[in-house]
Amino acid sequence: TSNMTGLASSKLYYVRAYATYSEGVVYGNQVTFTTKTVVVPVAPTVNNLTVTNVKFSSVTLNGKVNANGFPTTSVKFEYGTTTSYGKNITLNNVSGNTLNDVTANLTDLTPNTVYHYRLVANNSGGTTSSGNMTFKTLDYAIGVECDGGIIAYIYQPGDNGYDANQKHG
Repeated sequence: TSNMTGLASSKLYYVRAYATYSEGVVYGNQVTFTTKTVVVPVAPTVNNLTVTNVKFSSVTLNGKVNANGFPTTSVKFEYGTTTSYGKNITLNNVSGNTLNDVTANLTDLTPNTVYHYRLVANNSGGTTSSGNMTFKTLDYAIGVECDGGIIAYIYQPGDNGYDANQKHG
């Protein structure tokens, strides 16, 4: 009996035993075997992050995820006002060996604010995160479209009817 190590996956090998003695060498019959296919888990890939539909309090995040052959890869966008993010939106799982489009609509954001975000995908091959990206929500300004109209005046503290707890535009 002999253990063989360092063999490659999915390869055909030829083996035969031999014995040496004072008169020479005796060889056994040649046998063949093929090693099993070993699938090395590969973490998902994420890329092509873009931001669309930037508004005062909402935005759409877009990206692409390749599950690299795994049947179930979880996907989420993490976001917040710092690189600690703090919030996330979980998306549908993806699978296969192709780039899958992923999209998240974020709402209830603060106007005129810089947000950090990243795309995170996880499967049994590992977890992959995109690099940190940023976007800035729009600021209220005269002449800007808002809620189906155009801002003509922005209430200021001290104006008659000003309420600090309401959106003014």
